Amino acid sequence: CYGYKRDTSQHIDELASKGVLFSRCFSQAPWTKPSVPSYFSSLHVNTHKVGTQTYADKLGDSIPTISLMLRELGFINASFNENPLAGAYSNLHQGFDTINNDAGFSDSRAINNDLLPWIERNRDRRFFAYVHSIDPHLPYRPPHPYDKAFSDGVPKGKVAYWTFRRAWEGSGKKFKDFVSSYPKEEIAKIEMYMQGQKNLYDGEIKH
Repeated sequence: CYGYKRDTSQHIDELASKGVLFSRCFSQAPWTKPSVPSYFSSLHVNTHKVGTQTYADKLGDSIPTISLMLRELGFINASFNENPLAGAYSNLHQGFDTINNDAGFSDSRAINNDLLPWIERNRDRRFFAYVHSIDPHLPYRPPHPYDKAFSDGVPKGKVAYWTFRRAWEGSGKKFKDFVSSYPKEEIAKIEMYMQGQKNLYDGEIKH
């Protein structure tokens, strides 16, 4: 529904065809640690600063979040979350009456096994459920047959990728300058590995 060339999202596409499709979507940050506090608090990353200084940054206790505000309005709140950066580790557990965190990096089926019975028990109450699944996410392990939907197996070139990554991080050079002087045959292995990772990622989306 957003123009990707591969057939990865049939259910999302169907939902988009029957509902509202947002053509302009923005994230406050490209990773969990700073972005979740933004949509919990309606603050820009430059204001709440979580994830901008150290990995252990937390949202300040004085900052109101959607869960705290809804609880004041009489809502019962629950958090079903598989990512530790979106919970107590970032001080985002405030205002929840039920916290069901499974940081085991499993798929969303594990969350649904707990979430759906909770909704059934509380369907007649005003509730807010925060649901945060980890898929698709590293490590990419789509279950069969989705592991072979776009891939023929485990991506090749993993050693070349991590050798390059460690060498670049230890070089102190800008990425562009380091890549330009790196052996071309090793770059080819890295590109093969990255394509293999993309194939598995797309398999996870399709799943």
